[in-house]
Amino acid sequence: MKTIIITLLLFSQFNLYSQSAREFYNSGWEKHNSQDYTGAIDEYTKAIEADEKYVLAWYNRGIAYLMLNKLDKAMDDFEETLEIDENYFMAPYQIATFHVNNKDYEDAEEYYSKVIEINPEFEDAYAMRGQMRIVLKEKVEACEDFVKLQSMNKKKAEEYLLKFCPDQIDKKERFALDWPDDENWRVGDNQSSEEINTMQLLRDNETFANWTELGQMQSLIGIRNIDLESGMNMLFEESKKTCESPNLTFLEKDLKAEYPWIMFTIDCAEYKKDDNPESQLWFLIQGKTSFYMCFRAIKKAKIDDENKTKWSKFFKDGKIDYLTK
Repeated sequence: MKTIIITLLLFSQFNLYSQSAREFYNSGWEKHNSQDYTGAIDEYTKAIEADEKYVLAWYNRGIAYLMLNKLDKAMDDFEETLEIDENYFMAPYQIATFHVNNKDYEDAEEYYSKVIEINPEFEDAYAMRGQMRIVLKEKVEACEDFVKLQSMNKKKAEEYLLKFCPDQIDKKERFALDWPDDENWRVGDNQSSEEINTMQLLRDNETFANWTELGQMQSLIGIRNIDLESGMNMLFEESKKTCESPNLTFLEKDLKAEYPWIMFTIDCAEYKKDDNPESQLWFLIQGKTSFYMCFRAIKKAKIDDENKTKWSKFFKDGKIDYLTK
């Protein structure tokens, strides 16, 4: 009976002890959120005195020290956090950031590697370690980090890949269109170089000599920041070289999209070389690393409304994506 009473007393004291630590921590957190960092440190310290293994108290006291620019004390708390819980990945992340600010890039790289070892899905660690490796002249390893980041967050990775490893992204970006199976499209010609890729498509058994509908996809590799409206006008001016009196009709655009685009038609009632009509619906879209120019053409003086609606949807349903190597 005496043993039971002693055990209950110890258990009761432990609960009071832990509860007190939580209360101090909660009080510290409230002060922390109100930007009273000195008051927060006092409360976190009380929580630590009540429970020396209180990981959140150690970590957040370190953050509060950071806010007061007491960097050495902050680093001591982050190291203690990691000592108590080796899987608390934000502690080595903060230590790595401290080393970045001190330009200790090798130490920063080491701690970012610890973060990744603990949490392989932490995107920011790959971004930061990659940048450290660039500074340390470890470009191959840096690009590996940015490519890994791309698999998790394509948009976040693009900035680094474009700046440091353009070859890792140029080969992978494409503008993909789903040419309808029921229209029996096939590749009539496909030419590629390091600078430009051009694919022309025909329907059924038609040839380039007798086609009634034609499709073309063209990629200008490495071309960025094109003024789309200028591109539209340039193509219209080019059409005047082969067409007697071409007509340009702007249809739609979204210049603020992630991948800006513009759509328009160029109608030609009579070509100079053979008197035949031809009308084209163009779709220009700017990727991150390349510029894409596509059109569908028909041997008529003007594209009817039904085809114009269908073709417009066809192009807008296209996607810029990245092929896996």
